Amino acid sequence: MRLLLKIDKNHFLVGAPSKYSTSILLFNTIFSLVKEANKLRIISKCYKILESEERDLDAIFNEIVLLLPEAWEKEDFISARIKYSNSEFYTPNFLASAFQHSAEFLTTRGFHGYIEVALVESAISKGEVYFEEELDFLNIIANTVCSFLNRRYEKEDYRKVLAYHTATINNTIFLIWSVDKDHKLTYFNKPFEDIVLKRYGVLPKRGALITENIESQTEVINRWTENYDRALKGEAFKVQIAIGDEHIEYSINPIVEDGAIIGVTIFGEDISERVRLEQEMLFITKRLAETRLMALRSSMNPHFIFNVLNSIQYYILQKDPKKAVIYLSKFSKLMRQVLDSSVQNKGLLSRVIEMTQLYIELESLRLENKFEYLVQVDSHLEIDTIELPSLLVQPYLENAIIHGLAKKEEKGMLKVSFKQEDNDMLLVEVEDNGIGRKAAEVQRFLDSTEHKSLGVKLTEERLRIHNGENEKTVDIIDLSDNCIPSGTLVRIWIKI
Repeated sequence: MRLLLKIDKNHFLVGAPSKYSTSILLFNTIFSLVKEANKLRIISKCYKILESEERDLDAIFNEIVLLLPEAWEKEDFISARIKYSNSEFYTPNFLASAFQHSAEFLTTRGFHGYIEVALVESAISKGEVYFEEELDFLNIIANTVCSFLNRRYEKEDYRKVLAYHTATINNTIFLIWSVDKDHKLTYFNKPFEDIVLKRYGVLPKRGALITENIESQTEVINRWTENYDRALKGEAFKVQIAIGDEHIEYSINPIVEDGAIIGVTIFGEDISERVRLEQEMLFITKRLAETRLMALRSSMNPHFIFNVLNSIQYYILQKDPKKAVIYLSKFSKLMRQVLDSSVQNKGLLSRVIEMTQLYIELESLRLENKFEYLVQVDSHLEIDTIELPSLLVQPYLENAIIHGLAKKEEKGMLKVSFKQEDNDMLLVEVEDNGIGRKAAEVQRFLDSTEHKSLGVKLTEERLRIHNGENEKTVDIIDLSDNCIPSGTLVRIWIKI
């Protein structure tokens, strides 16, 4: 009997007898997943190109436009063009045609651009067609390029603002005054007079104590009495004092005459603008750090992807199509969620929990149920309203499964819990009864081909940025039973 197969315009199998429907479903699903994985690879490459923010824009766009045709299974049939402001960048084979799609973007500076792909003339003559679902991929690339341009302009604007404010700070009028050994004023300038009048409602007088008319300000009197006494003992130092939104830095120095200390001189500089700029710099640094880590949020470990595809192939060869279809369905759903998260800084906790369960299920299936698992969620958590940075938990799950449970001879156990520790902190615990960290390090050393991921290190940096330098982030605890390693507990705190 001869088997006649037809392929539709999107290169999927159609028209086979019904008894081959499962095989056709597997073929079409695998083909679709390979295309999705290829697009993830191209998106990741674009992120790496855009990380070099100091490069010339022409060089960046020329590199990206040459990369775009690789996203299609027949890249020789695809041409691409990027138009931005008054500049255009082409692949050598670009030819505008009726078979083309484009994705537009608009920067914060009002510059318009678009990214366009089209079938080349030879493809049109051969009857090739362009499939519309690829427009989502073009939109992701366009949004990524637009975000990069906006960040670049934000940095340029910040440099200009910083240069302006630096010049302002360098020309700040100092507060200047001096006192004698009895803390009585010997000299002061107009800015000092103005600020004393503004803050305390009194005019300072030479030969008088600065505090004689502000007795109600006990804290101020005690502070400056201490400062004067320190300087009269020969110490030169600086102090910062904040009152409301004003920040003043004082340089306090002893006045020495003929080898003896006769008084104290004080120079005060208003550094309110500098403090504000430092806070702005901290905010921009946080944004830039998140950008550097976008590649981590945008894709899973490629070893995981290829391992899963190998497992799917195994089920097909073992003629277990039902299990292969289940596996493919879960994997396709996880890859779609990963693709969605690649252009989002945050996602709902409900989505994080769903991705966690999908990832664990896939690894459990791939490892032939080598371990059991339990995912627990605090019933008080508002999982459909809480938003978290994407892919913060996955690297710790990967470590627990790949380096802990997969190496264990007996059947293992993985527990994951989500609970709210206090009003603004989510606690995620990942506990396994694997071989432990020390044994896992030995295994990694012996297996030189094993993948060495930077995911955990980068995730800890993301947590520090998200939570704040002084907040809890990650605690890794080595578990033991009668001094024998019995697994690992990872506690992850995420500010919500």
